[in-house]
This record gives sequence, structure tokens and C-alpha cells, in this order.
Amino acid sequence: GELEIDNVMAQRRLARSHVKPATKTEKQLMFIFEELFEKVNISTTDDFFALGGDSLSSLKLLLAIEETFAIKATPAELFHQPTVQALAALIEDRRTYEPMHPAPQEDPQIKEALVPIKKGGDDVPLFLVLAGMNPPSAYLSLSRHLAPERPVYALRPLSKKDVPILQTRIDDIVSHYIERILDVWPGGPFLVGGFCDGGIFAFELGQRLQEMGHEVIFVGLIDTIDYEAKRRDDAEDVRIVEGKRRHLRYCRILEKGQEPSKRLSSKIDVEMVLRLAKEGYSPKVFDGQLTLFRALDEAKWDIPQRVKIDDPNFGWQRRSTKGLDVHDLPGTHLGILREPHVKKLGALMETSITAALKTYGAS
Repeated sequence: GELEIDNVMAQRRLARSHVKPATKTEKQLMFIFEELFEKVNISTTDDFFALGGDSLSSLKLLLAIEETFAIKATPAELFHQPTVQALAALIEDRRTYEPMHPAPQEDPQIKEALVPIKKGGDDVPLFLVLAGMNPPSAYLSLSRHLAPERPVYALRPLSKKDVPILQTRIDDIVSHYIERILDVWPGGPFLVGGFCDGGIFAFELGQRLQEMGHEVIFVGLIDTIDYEAKRRDDAEDVRIVEGKRRHLRYCRILEKGQEPSKRLSSKIDVEMVLRLAKEGYSPKVFDGQLTLFRALDEAKWDIPQRVKIDDPNFGWQRRSTKGLDVHDLPGTHLGILREPHVKKLGALMETSITAALKTYGAS
């Protein structure tokens, strides 16, 4: 009867949504997932946290990955790549990782600002600024959905052991980003972008490269609200710094060329330092088009940017001489960097980049 037909249709939908492991790494990870959650029929696209993963099971999973693959993954990497497919890709990348351009390091403890994400080939590279101290792997899935020959680099604030961030002014941070970019791609044209607050730094990066006489043909703002835009809730304002006195003291110590104590450093939130870095910063106007990618969905734990501001353009319309190209995406604010929604983001971004490159080549 109807019930039997409904059951058959439900089974077919389940079969279509269930993706089996395709590689040895995925099969090994699937075994770990099944042991951890004591269930079978897990899909390689199932989200670890949606399956019931919490802080304790996260720790167990990371330990199992280290024991099985002799590779360390971090909680932040698990957060951004919470499926068997994504974790397998991360593990395989780490096994074969070779720096494209080994960076000279005066201090071996310093974590370099520019991190290669994807080797690619001869295409114009894309430089993506990280939000706060998100790991470079936050852009790994996105890089896979761009052109195969397009190299991708992540940019993060300089840091070293026991000192979470070494530069405390936007001018110094962006100047260092430019130095590292020009080390690996001196000629241009330039493609830059960034997620969330990373987009604010990407905009300034594009602005500064332009002022230096370079061709910047793509600035991608991934769910980024302009720094000076008025938000609905003052608590969401990026200019508000929690523990401001402590963070100011940390900044002053670094600016004097001294090293803050481990105790002080342990209480420092990099995002708050970056907010202080933008104090007094007044964005200019970019001579060209800007591209904004907006997340449409929302969740209780992931408030979308679009509900934080009345302006559907997130304040960016006035920052461009040639208009704003806006793309709406399925997924939450954090979800657009994850599968399956990151595939759409990558496709739209690559289309925008390709169009910009054709225009540049024709000019």
C-alpha cells in the first residue's frame, strides 16, 4: 500500500544521500567514526557534530587520527572540516605537503604569515586573509573548488610560541602581508579575498597594492561587513574590545620591542588585538569592483551577518568606484566554508575571477 511505497521512497532517498568511502584514508576514518559513535551507515559527508560529536569525542577522534595516520590535527581543523571526506583530504594533503616557496625564518619559532594552501600551476594565485587566528586549513575546502591550476595562499598575523600575535597595527600587518605576497608573486595582477573580518584586511590589502601601482582585479569579501557600517546590535560591533585594558597593555609591550609575559599572553584573544589594530582606521575607496558573497541560512549557534545590519550590501557599496557584485549562497556564516556549500562558493568565486582576468587581458 501507500506505507510500503513511502518506505521504498525513503530508502531510495537515504541511498542517494549516503556516500561510501572511496579511498583507503576515508575507509580508515570511517572505521574510527563508526567506533566512536557506535553506529554504521555513516556517510562520508555526515557532519561530525551533527552526528553528536562534542568536546570529549573530538579529543578521542583527534587522538585516533594521530595514532592511525601519525598526523596531528587540531580542534579548529576538525571544526572547519568535520566530515570523513574533508578530514581525509586534510590528512592526504599533509602527507604530501611541500612548501611552494620555502620562507626564510630568522626565528624558527615564528609562524610565517603566508601559508601555501594549494600548489596549483601557472594560473594567477589567490591570496586569502584569515579571520583572527583561524587555521590556514579553513580555506582548504574552498581551494579545491577553484580552478585546478590556481595556487591558493592563506595570510595570517605573525605569531610565535607563547606570543599569539606579534604585530598590533593594521599598517604593519598589511605591510608584512604585501612583502610576503610580492616575494611569491611580484608581477601581478592580484587576486585577494577574506572571510568575515579577514575581508576587511583583504580590502585594505587590495587598496594598498593599488596605491603602490599594482593591478588588483579581484577583491572577494566572504560574508564580511564593512568596518564602519552601522550594526543593529552594538554588541556585535567589531570595534568593541573585551578586556580592552589588558589587550592595550599587551600591544604597548610589543610596540616597545619587549616580549609580554606568558601569563599575559595566555589571556590574549587575537581577534581583540586585531580589533584594536583597526582603531583609527578609515577605509578608503577601491578603484574597481568589489565582490561580496553573502550567506543566506541561519542557525541558533551561527547568526548570519545579514541579520546584524540593515544594509543588504553590508556597507560596501560606497567603497567601490565600479560597483558591488553580490552573490547569495546557501549555508550559514560558518557553513559556507564547509561542504557541501563551499562548492557553490568556489564555483561563484572562480567565475568572478575568470571574468576579471578576461577583462584585464582585454584592457
